[in-house]
Amino acid sequence: MGGYTHLRHIIRDTLARLLEEVCHDVQIEPSPQPLYGEISNNSTSVDDEARLDNRANGLWHNKFIRTFFDVQSFQSLGKMRLPDAYKYHEVLKTAKYGQRVMEVDHSTFVR
Repeated sequence: MGGYTHLRHIIRDTLARLLEEVCHDVQIEPSPQPLYGEISNNSTSVDDEARLDNRANGLWHNKFIRTFFDVQSFQSLGKMRLPDAYKYHEVLKTAKYGQRVMEVDHSTFVR
């Protein structure tokens, strides 16, 4: 999980409070749908204890569409440009959770 866990939790909780203003059924670290062999991508998390930070209904289309959010804080330490660091972490999160959210939960995923 790395450092900055406390900061990530502050951001996660703040995001949940903001989502409650405009969405329905906002949850922090919701339990994932159980898997029954649906995932074929080796990089996707198949752990039943895997958790994304927030889930909310009704952000994009209507009140029945679920959207999952994952918050990550990082420090690039000048090793890569900030836009490249954002893209790098976005690719990692999409690889880890994207397929599961879209194919198992039938939801959208915001990194």
